[in-house]
Amino acid sequence: MTTACRSLATALWGALASGTYRRATPLPGTRPRKMLVAGPLAADTDERTVKRAADGIGLFLEHIRGANPARWDSGRTGGICVNAGLRALFLLFSSLIEFARRNKRNFDPENATSTEIAEEAATLASPLLEYLRSLPDEEFAERFGRKYGSGGPLEYFYELSEIIHETDPKYAPDGLEEYIKLKDDSRIHAGEETIKFIEGRVTEIIVSYFRKLHGNNYWNYMGTKDMRVQSYERQQEVAPEEQLDLEAYLDFIDKKRIIEKPEHWSSFKRYFDIPLPGDKGYAKNLKWMDRLNELRRVVAHSYKRSFKPDDLEFLEWIRSAFEERLLTADELVPVSYP
Repeated sequence: MTTACRSLATALWGALASGTYRRATPLPGTRPRKMLVAGPLAADTDERTVKRAADGIGLFLEHIRGANPARWDSGRTGGICVNAGLRALFLLFSSLIEFARRNKRNFDPENATSTEIAEEAATLASPLLEYLRSLPDEEFAERFGRKYGSGGPLEYFYELSEIIHETDPKYAPDGLEEYIKLKDDSRIHAGEETIKFIEGRVTEIIVSYFRKLHGNNYWNYMGTKDMRVQSYERQQEVAPEEQLDLEAYLDFIDKKRIIEKPEHWSSFKRYFDIPLPGDKGYAKNLKWMDRLNELRRVVAHSYKRSFKPDDLEFLEWIRSAFEERLLTADELVPVSYP
């Protein structure tokens, strides 16, 4: 552990353990009650409590650092040896001790050494250590960055806890399951918004292309006759005052067919040629549109189906990849064919 981070961790933990800094969340040195009672890292004097608690947290943090020393040693830029990260790790340490107390018959923290307590907590945290060891810095920053304000450490703690919970569902600190549900609900809503956003932008780009070629008569040149007839029939099923332009009623997969036609592809490629992660790349990389079309059905029939975790990951990825194309693509200039 870097000297600066060790000093900060020791000072903070000493204050927490001695009771000079009080929180509503239980900590190993104390337990919140109407009166102060001894916790698993308490000793017979305040000074020994501070030393026992500081030794325990120091050893535990050494395991955290050992999972990715470069990230830890980089301090603020690493995103873990920071105020919110350290406070979250204190909460995690406390939670793991309490979990071990309740679930390990041979573990008695009051009669264990600080080293034994730290090792037990580190063993329970092994899924987290492996995760921190293998997670790229960019993904770490995406998940654990921007944890500010009074709720930042608790949110950071829940993110750390969720990683352990995924391997051992019995580990579920108070509030974790509610946090996961709220986070999943938010991701689902964001996924639904991503589908609407991409479909809307796809339609706008196609319409813009055909307007530049054919002016106000663009609709008669979009897609096939069958596509246009089906769009008209769908439009007529809607009350006149609520009807949208005909292109809004094209199937998403029909828009893909328009995009990939040889006479249009050179103009649309800059926006839509997006290889899936892991694909080597093809002449036309439009498989993502097939996947997005499948997920549109989830939104349309949510009472029958729901997003899976990998669906949400895909939607987050394609939103980012598509927005990048929108930012970097040159102005749409249709290529006319004789």
